[in-house]
Amino acid sequence: MGLLNIIIDDVFNIKVLRPFQIEVINHLTSKDDTYIVIVRATAEGKSLVPQATAVLRKGVAIIVVPLHGLGSDQVEKANIPDQGIEAYYVDEHKRADACMLRDRLLSLTKYELDHSSIILFVSPNALAADSPWYTDVFMKLAKRGFLSFFALMKPTPLHRQVVASIQNLLTPLQMQRQC
Repeated sequence: MGLLNIIIDDVFNIKVLRPFQIEVINHLTSKDDTYIVIVRATAEGKSLVPQATAVLRKGVAIIVVPLHGLGSDQVEKANIPDQGIEAYYVDEHKRADACMLRDRLLSLTKYELDHSSIILFVSPNALAADSPWYTDVFMKLAKRGFLSFFALMKPTPLHRQVVASIQNLLTPLQMQRQC
């Protein structure tokens, strides 16, 4: 059993990984890639890929999910505080709750992110250029170099806008890595 399998078993209690999961997780953790689109059928295990990658890369991962129910479900699976993993579905946070989550994210320190992972599940709408989440939170995290990677779980009607938003967020991240 390889190191990846041991970590996945320890964190997620999954004994056997599918070949595509191993390939993509290895790629995302060994390369400096920050963006991936995962196109697989329902129940093929695509959700594990960004969750496992987030655990291994540390930092803040943004995972775009097309359905509200899927985002809520993924948070339940990914939120493992005793393993240093926090997960939130951004679209569920409204009013005071949204302010608390924004404050939490904007108060993150490099030390904290070197030792933990935060997974933000978002709808395509949360990545719209005029979204408060995009302008007030995601851009600030990107400028601080705290975004570890993005995953788009399945193409949506807003796919082009989502990709454009992700590319805008990646620009400060890529510029920082070049320095």
